[in-house]
Amino acid sequence: MKRLFFSHLLLLLCSAQAFSADLSSYFSGVTPTKGYKAQTDHNPMMTQRFGADPYAMVYNDEVFVYMTNDVYEYDSNGKLTTNSYGKINKINCISSKDLVNWTDHGSMNIAGRNNSAGAAKWATCSWAPSAMHAKVNGKDKFFLYFANNGSGIGVVTSDTPYGPWTDPIGKELISRNTPNCGNVTWLFDPAVLMDDDGTAYLYFGGGVPEGKAADPGTARVVKLGSDYTSVVGTPKTLNPPYLFEDAGANKIAGKYIYSYCSNWNCTGNPMSNAQICYMTSDSPLGDYKYSGMVFKNPGTFFNGSSGNNHHAIFEFKGEWYITYHAMVLQSSMGISGGYRSSHIDYIPVNTSNGTIAQATGTTAGVKQVVYLNPFERTEAETMAWMGGINTKYGGSNMIVNDIHKGDWIGLSGVDFGTGASAFSAKVSSSAGGVAIKICKDKVDGEVIGYLEVPDTGGELKEVSARLDKEISGVHDLFFVFSGSFEFDSWVFKTADVTLEVSETDLEAPASLSLEAKSTEANIARIDFYQGDVKIGSSSKAPYICDVKDLEAGQYSFYAIMLDNNGKEYKTPAMDVKVRVPQGPYEGVAQTLPGTFEVERYDVGGEGYAYSDEEAENQGMAFRPDEGVDIDVNGDGHVLGWTMAGEWLEYTVEVLNTDQYNFTATVASGLDGSSFRLYCDDKDITGEVVVPNTEDWGIYTTITGTTSTLTAGKHVLKLLIENSYCNIDKIVFTSKTKKVDFEFTSPLASSEVIAGEKFNVSWKSSEVVDGQFNLNWVGSDGEKLVLKEGVASSGSYEATVPDYFAGESGYYTLTQISGGLIPSDFDGQTHTVNNPLIWADVPDVSVIRVDDTYYMVSTTMHMSPGVPIMASKDLARWRIINYAYQTLDNGDACSLNGGKSAYGKGSWASSIKYHKGAWYVLTPSYTTGKTHIYKTTDIESGKWQTATLPFYHDPSLLFDDDDRVYVVYGGGNINIIELSSDAMSVKSGATSRVLLKSPAAIAGSNFYVECEGAQIMKKDGYYYVFLISWPAGKCRSVLCYRSKSLDGTFEGKVVLQDNGVAQGRVFDTPDGDWYGMFFRDNGSVGRIPYLVPVTWSDDWPVLGNNGKVPSSLQLAASQEKGYGIVTSDEFESGKLPLEWQWNHNPANDYWAFEDGALRLTNGRVDADLENTQNTLTQRSFGPTCSGWTKMSTKGMKDGDCAGLCALQDLYGYVGVKMNNGSKSIVMVNAGSGSPEEVEAVPLSQDNVWFRIDMNFNNQTDKATFYYSLDGATWKAIGNTLSMKYELTHFVGYRYGLFNFGTKSAGGYVDFDFFKIGEDVESPIFLSKTGEESILAESVTITIAQKSATAIEENRVAVCAVSPNPATEFVKVTGVDNLKKIELIDVNGTVVASSSGIDELDIPSYLSGKFLVRIYDENMNVIVQKIIVK
Repeated sequence: MKRLFFSHLLLLLCSAQAFSADLSSYFSGVTPTKGYKAQTDHNPMMTQRFGADPYAMVYNDEVFVYMTNDVYEYDSNGKLTTNSYGKINKINCISSKDLVNWTDHGSMNIAGRNNSAGAAKWATCSWAPSAMHAKVNGKDKFFLYFANNGSGIGVVTSDTPYGPWTDPIGKELISRNTPNCGNVTWLFDPAVLMDDDGTAYLYFGGGVPEGKAADPGTARVVKLGSDYTSVVGTPKTLNPPYLFEDAGANKIAGKYIYSYCSNWNCTGNPMSNAQICYMTSDSPLGDYKYSGMVFKNPGTFFNGSSGNNHHAIFEFKGEWYITYHAMVLQSSMGISGGYRSSHIDYIPVNTSNGTIAQATGTTAGVKQVVYLNPFERTEAETMAWMGGINTKYGGSNMIVNDIHKGDWIGLSGVDFGTGASAFSAKVSSSAGGVAIKICKDKVDGEVIGYLEVPDTGGELKEVSARLDKEISGVHDLFFVFSGSFEFDSWVFKTADVTLEVSETDLEAPASLSLEAKSTEANIARIDFYQGDVKIGSSSKAPYICDVKDLEAGQYSFYAIMLDNNGKEYKTPAMDVKVRVPQGPYEGVAQTLPGTFEVERYDVGGEGYAYSDEEAENQGMAFRPDEGVDIDVNGDGHVLGWTMAGEWLEYTVEVLNTDQYNFTATVASGLDGSSFRLYCDDKDITGEVVVPNTEDWGIYTTITGTTSTLTAGKHVLKLLIENSYCNIDKIVFTSKTKKVDFEFTSPLASSEVIAGEKFNVSWKSSEVVDGQFNLNWVGSDGEKLVLKEGVASSGSYEATVPDYFAGESGYYTLTQISGGLIPSDFDGQTHTVNNPLIWADVPDVSVIRVDDTYYMVSTTMHMSPGVPIMASKDLARWRIINYAYQTLDNGDACSLNGGKSAYGKGSWASSIKYHKGAWYVLTPSYTTGKTHIYKTTDIESGKWQTATLPFYHDPSLLFDDDDRVYVVYGGGNINIIELSSDAMSVKSGATSRVLLKSPAAIAGSNFYVECEGAQIMKKDGYYYVFLISWPAGKCRSVLCYRSKSLDGTFEGKVVLQDNGVAQGRVFDTPDGDWYGMFFRDNGSVGRIPYLVPVTWSDDWPVLGNNGKVPSSLQLAASQEKGYGIVTSDEFESGKLPLEWQWNHNPANDYWAFEDGALRLTNGRVDADLENTQNTLTQRSFGPTCSGWTKMSTKGMKDGDCAGLCALQDLYGYVGVKMNNGSKSIVMVNAGSGSPEEVEAVPLSQDNVWFRIDMNFNNQTDKATFYYSLDGATWKAIGNTLSMKYELTHFVGYRYGLFNFGTKSAGGYVDFDFFKIGEDVESPIFLSKTGEESILAESVTITIAQKSATAIEENRVAVCAVSPNPATEFVKVTGVDNLKKIELIDVNGTVVASSSGIDELDIPSYLSGKFLVRIYDENMNVIVQKIIVK
């Protein structure tokens, strides 16, 4: 058996040698296919396909040329006909580093209307491209602008110069609707120019209106937005004389150059027909002056090429070039029809004054600027000349295909240096039996070798061969083919002997194996070397040398092959790195919890302990012999010069199994920087966004929470997600482990004087992120909250009130856990009425996580935005957070520069929960983007944010396979896939239609066809809920379902009752189902309804017999104000979550001052709608009242301040100061413009305002009142007829405002704002979370002030009795008594009386209270403590 096998093997080897030696026979009788340019010519640049309208972009020392893809057109008989340009929907791209050998990047799919692979689905054609590279958020981004025939200009973007391309805006960038563009004859031929400051400009247009040949006026220029996919302002008209088409844009010697093609009516003028002319200006937007002609019509230089003229001028390696198209290739092929090919030639440019002389068109083209290196792998589609072949995409790679016998590729100026003796190529064949002949200098020149292409089974494989003749020096190189196969790439080698190393990166002590390989049969021996020391030798295959016990260091190995003729062949050296084993720096692991110093990354070296883009430590401040860039910050070190993809690893000891809160000290001078933390390769933080601190030396802190980490030793990885963030340190604290707190002052039991100030301070054992309360606990155990929201370490300047004299007690530091969500149940069922919330809560998206329901809604232009509401029982809801504090800091969102975001801001949002994180998605008609927010702590965590393209009414879907999608749209409903972290569009993903015209099941004519998509998955079905409003019917809920996102969806109208629509369904922990939808309800806004849901045949059945019930039975009852409004005494030092600012606040101009909210005018404004810092809360139905007390002491002349009913048709009651006099005014803007209806003189500082709103049965009326004492109310002005206007797109809101019409600096103080069903019933939302006592101070005794310090006589005669009280208290000893208030320990007024000396105490109250007594001027006379 062994003998038989050996004989068979010997036979195969001998046959292969004989077959290899006879490869020349493959080419017997083979004649090279005709090429279409001479070897002396470099024009056209490519001949494997046509390409017109060339545009050159220089990037990374390489020239990329983009061209219109002229394609053959045929008549009905299959005969080649004239190029109509109407079928062109691709853009060609080629590139070169030497301007002679061009790499073909293929025909890129751009226009998508008639091309399903096209990126721009709206576009029919893609002509005349221009391209630009920019750094966006630290990443390379490429922008390709193109013409959709002559009707508009689009833009697509990519992360590479050659795609894949995506459409960032989904429509034309420039259209007939763009200002000043409706009358442009041809909206095409864009040229983009990026100025030195990063601002970009787009030039475009063309065409000759009738009778306007000399001055067509059809050229335009416009500034691009900072995203380069939007325009800023109105395009400006340019007036190039005798313009026809084409645009070029350059900046030379500080001058802006605009170049163009003249028209066909130039006879008798200084210019001639269809020539390239140029104009200059000192500004990119003009005015441009004609400067001359630079390139004649190509027909001047090439017979048969007198077509249109299109060009680009560019600089490369110190020379200036012009690209243009001609019809030389068409003529060489012997065809006609206007098929164009692109050329390159020199153009004389004076870089000192910006003038350009005339260029000449040639077929010779330009000289090669650098030689081609054959020892670097070269793409097979790189060529200077060719005959017969074609190219195509092979996956993500271009390959040469369509190869026939005699086809060939030629390359110019290949530098073989001292010599090459072997050749290797990556090829694919399904048959074999073909070969590549390698010739030098000419296509039929001297043969230096052959390479057989075997049967590779259709897969690309590497094949090598030794050359028959070595080649050295510089030569033109040709590959000739004997038959059909596919050719991907090639490389030459210095010798046909290679050295392989078993590993090149090892931990010490290391062992490795060296193996030399060769196809040579004539081998005497192979010697192995380490450095210059011979370490082994082998004279028979396999040629192996084993190396052992290498210590840490760098090693170089090579081999020398000696053949039987005595000739030596040396392999390239192989470098091996032996590194120290990975472990903690200085042998000490960092611990969690603790302070994590980022410069103390593990030892182990590049690729193991860290990965850095550059080998050099750019900061050199720490560990300078390693590649991590460490800089100095104060006395410490920071990680700097970070680039996306870089990472560091740390061996850490986690002390306790827990989640960990972290606080990172960071800086960045750019937007979009971020990092991410991993533990044992598992993501534990998600993306952590680093804010723009304006400079890398300005540091701030950001916070977040990890997922659960188990106790023990782990490897923590810090990954730079997006470039350019500096990281100093990260402090980790246990999320649930008890942290030690202590008071540091006072330290011993002490006495303080009532009414005097003293300091209370405290600290914690760790820096803890959270909200803490400082409290006073009296000797009877009653607690008074002094300040909410204090830090875990800090101090408080306390002032003990006079009425505490004689008391004793102590301070506590407490933390509220569990947030604001009511969770108490009485075990009974309660009747809950619809609407569930009679207030403006539209576009609802509801999910359940465990036992809690979460809902997001739309508040448009309000800040903070996208309120997140939560409930344990579906009846009682609380606002627990917002997705953002400010959506965008531009003028529109900030009410600056006459701009606003009214009715825009953020629209219909989507909330989802996936693997420990909450996601909120919201589109904005202000920013033109979709914003996504992510957090692991929905109540108090930090939000990560990113932007996506604009998606109308988007809904997130996390599928079972962890793929992420957005479903969105109006009319048709579309779907697009996101990245796995949902923070970006998945690379290469394109949008597609999921549901085409889904509203057709509801009708044929519509007020609103279809929108509001919300997608969910249940029992294998995908369900999409939609809203449609058929003409003559009410708003309706549609539901579509399918078992596959790629399958066919079927749909039903599932609810059509009273206009309740738009939302989705969800389940309870008990398995019941409900839907939350909203209804338009007049001026109060759009109000949500809770709808019971059952299932039948896997279809949701909404309502009771198709009707929305007027009431339901739930575990709890509704609250007054529905849990989304609250009264506020402005004494807590922070705004409750129920407040929102009208647009972004100007934070320098509002503050808390002595228990009041101060609004200061920061500028001059004309009216209420344009002023900043209007603080708002919702109104609610069926009736509500809002009232406030305002001090006018700080007002200036021209100021106006008060309380408003805010919508487009607003009304307000307030104080106006004019010529030094104050008056109470009522202004009504219900007619569309503000009208002062009534004015009443005001002679005191304090004034009260009230607005009552009636929404019952859509009465929609507001009445206005004022008071001079807080007890007697007087109506003022007239009734406001409230109307819901889409210009604001929100329900009416109460607003506290102050604006100055003459000067800035005036202020008013609002003592409180109260809201309730009526003026006697203020609503105060209570906190219901569990409170933990973290620390207690020593006992404090409060002594009485001296008699001279207080009005002792007044206190002495004033008495409050009985005390303890039962049903009432009576005040005696006060003659001028005006009002009595009963205040609980939280500072809330729980009862009051006016004008009498008795106060009834509600029966449900008990505990310790403060009785506050006012005189006739509403000054506090005295305060007494009582017990009930």
